[in-house]
Amino acid sequence: MPSEALRWHDVRKTSGFRLTLLLGSIATAGLLLLLLLIFILIARDLTHRSDRVLRSEAARLEAVSPDQLSAEVTRYILSSASGLNYVGLVRPDGRAVSGNLRLAGSYPLETPFEVDSLKGISHPLRVLAHRTATGRLLLIGRDIAPLADLRRQIGRILILSALLVLPLLLAAGVIVSIGPPATRQRSPARGADDRRGGTRCPHADQGQGR
Repeated sequence: MPSEALRWHDVRKTSGFRLTLLLGSIATAGLLLLLLLIFILIARDLTHRSDRVLRSEAARLEAVSPDQLSAEVTRYILSSASGLNYVGLVRPDGRAVSGNLRLAGSYPLETPFEVDSLKGISHPLRVLAHRTATGRLLLIGRDIAPLADLRRQIGRILILSALLVLPLLLAAGVIVSIGPPATRQRSPARGADDRRGGTRCPHADQGQGR
């Protein structure tokens, strides 16, 4: 007897296959969007925390007298046990006075920004450039390598999730479209009865008995 198995061309045209793909895609997209939203909220919170630390340190150093500011910058670097903080003091003409943070080129003032790496620093930094009352420039940086790692990990999770879910959706659609064997095959006896005229009516048998 010829095989009744559905071919791929037939399977992808069934309503069950299309409905499974549609609902599965919507559910997957919702989960991925939720994960993306959680990441955005976490990243924003970590960024805001770093910015608050930068502005707090800028205000503290701004309160130091100008003649002691260079020494205070050096003390701040030596006392930074975490190693996450960087400070630089630059004259108005661009020459460095003290600190372990140097920036080249143009950059915004009073607005935190990110740099991927600097000379002697291989990890990304969040930096605030603050102009003091004497015209000197305070560069305050904070290591944001954990935030950069989080961004990379979330990106990988989103890509891997999409690659893993797509084959599962296709498999589920094929299974739903084909259905169990009982719904796809008729017994030979049932088929023969259908060809001879179908099922007999019980009332007709009662009439013949009379």
